[in-house]
Amino acid sequence: FAPEHKATVVDAFNASGAVTLFCGDGTNDVGALKRAHVGVSILNAPEIERGLGAAAVSADVARLRARLAEAEMDAVDADPALVKLGDASIASPFTSKRATIECVLAVICQGRCTLVSMIQIFKILAVLCLVSARDDGADDGFE
Repeated sequence: FAPEHKATVVDAFNASGAVTLFCGDGTNDVGALKRAHVGVSILNAPEIERGLGAAAVSADVARLRARLAEAEMDAVDADPALVKLGDASIASPFTSKRATIECVLAVICQGRCTLVSMIQIFKILAVLCLVSARDDGADDGFE
């Protein structure tokens, strides 16, 4: 897809009332990342992926994923300069150091937890406001 097409697709989903999440890894994804309700930029490490690309095609996908994740974490631990923030990571509120979209599940779960926590905080604040308003205006003889 061209960058304009990605942004148009996200705009169409937004216009239909859907909540959108877009994952992108490059400059061509910036428009869609900004238009989505939730934007997740993926930081790729091409040198690591190329090194693992020589594995046999018939290898188990889960094993390759585990090797990729392990290699990424080892490479980042060994040389933090490997994580290069680009345009996509600046345009989106969430950035994943992994080359997979597994982080999306964590963003959704943590987002729901944050929403529940914030609703509880607003309820507590509302009750505190009502209590303090009642205490300020009441003439109960304790003052």
